[in-house]
Amino acid sequence: MREHGKGADLRSLPAVALERPINLNLAIEMEELRQAFEAMPRPPVLIVIDTLSKFAPGLKENDNGEVAAYLAALSVNLRERVQRNRAARGA
Repeated sequence: MREHGKGADLRSLPAVALERPINLNLAIEMEELRQAFEAMPRPPVLIVIDTLSKFAPGLKENDNGEVAAYLAALSVNLRERVQRNRAARGA
């Protein structure tokens, strides 16, 4: 079996975990998160949102339209803006 990073000190990895629920359905919380990303010395390369229910309270997970709107908002407010910020920084 292949091993990656064998012997690496995991504390040295440039990773940040937010381990509390935030409501990404609220524009103010989405904006605060985006600003926090922009303030980081290195912009994020990967954003993982786990689980949906933790970060989208009240979202009807079985309603395709509601979930699609939520994912579109994440795309516009986080992914695309973080990508533009990375490009502007030359990262």
